[in-house]
Amino acid sequence: EYDETTFSDVTPGSYYAGYVGLASKEGIVKGVGENKFGVGMTVKRQDIAVIIKNNFIFASILKPRQ
Repeated sequence: EYDETTFSDVTPGSYYAGYVGLASKEGIVKGVGENKFGVGMTVKRQDIAVIIKNNFIFASILKPRQ
């Protein structure tokens, strides 16, 4: 189980910390800036699209743009 995160607004040990940390480490999510993930913020449609695209790249289903 992965339990590290570099985002200042993700509480260490919270149920989602490991998921956020791993997704960040693998480049699937990048946060909202200023070392924050955006805990409690509304996720917009375009954010979900980027997360899905990045997950496809991570899973080698899609190749990254050159």
